[in-house]
Amino acid sequence: MMPGLRRRIVVLLLSLVFAPGGAFFPLGLRGAPADRFDQNFLSGKIDAPRLKVFGGLTPTNYYKLDTLGMHFRIPPTENVLCGIEPRLEMEGDFVMEAGFRIVELPAPNEGTGSGLSLQVRSVDGERASVERVHRAKGSDVFVAYRGVKQPDDSFRHLVEDVATATKAGKLMLKRTGDELSFLVAETPDAAFKEIARHKFATGRINFVKFQVQTGNTATLVDGAWTDLELSADHLIPTDGTVLPPKGLQIPAWLQPLAIGLVLGTVFGAAGCLFVQRRRQPPAELA
Repeated sequence: MMPGLRRRIVVLLLSLVFAPGGAFFPLGLRGAPADRFDQNFLSGKIDAPRLKVFGGLTPTNYYKLDTLGMHFRIPPTENVLCGIEPRLEMEGDFVMEAGFRIVELPAPNEGTGSGLSLQVRSVDGERASVERVHRAKGSDVFVAYRGVKQPDDSFRHLVEDVATATKAGKLMLKRTGDELSFLVAETPDAAFKEIARHKFATGRINFVKFQVQTGNTATLVDGAWTDLELSADHLIPTDGTVLPPKGLQIPAWLQPLAIGLVLGTVFGAAGCLFVQRRRQPPAELA
């Protein structure tokens, strides 16, 4: 085999293993590739087939796409839930995240707190949310909420508040195995920090909402979702469509063998190239 060809083969194999986006990159460094859906509302567009906008009897009364993103405004005389509901369910490990901006969020007179939140529920009724709200008592907070279903179908409410003054940041829910992490970021560019972690059901998530809420009272809420993303072991469309095919997947039990095979091929080819170069006589003696 010509040395130039060997060199190109080695480079190609290395790119398959280590290059971001290479076929084996997720396998070697991140596990099997996940299903993924994202939407940037700052582009001025919305994936209408995949995203349902909700809010009262006439959702268009409460939102518009503008320079802030998916911009919702609930008038101070109304008590209504608004937001975005992906036509997707999630199985296995998942990450749900979104960026938000607050325009105006006065303290409500009563209720559980007005603002924006990520909401999930499992098929067996377990609930969780991570929120940026204004409490009735006047405090601005991030909230980690876990609703633990009881045998009588009531819920034990676990609530953790973390003070914040941010008007623009990010929210995230992340399930790994049977644990759910609640994460927030104080600015659009800041790293996420965990504010709580709880045990959570491992079953399918059949309730997924990016919500704008008054907190069970009439109050003004003016804010926007700038972008959102869902990734999971499996995203299941509920509208009868299918997601675009994802990249190469190899079962977990075969991954070590596959990695060994690829690395063996890479280093074997590199070794052959090294030996070949050592055996070549100097140019002046050839």
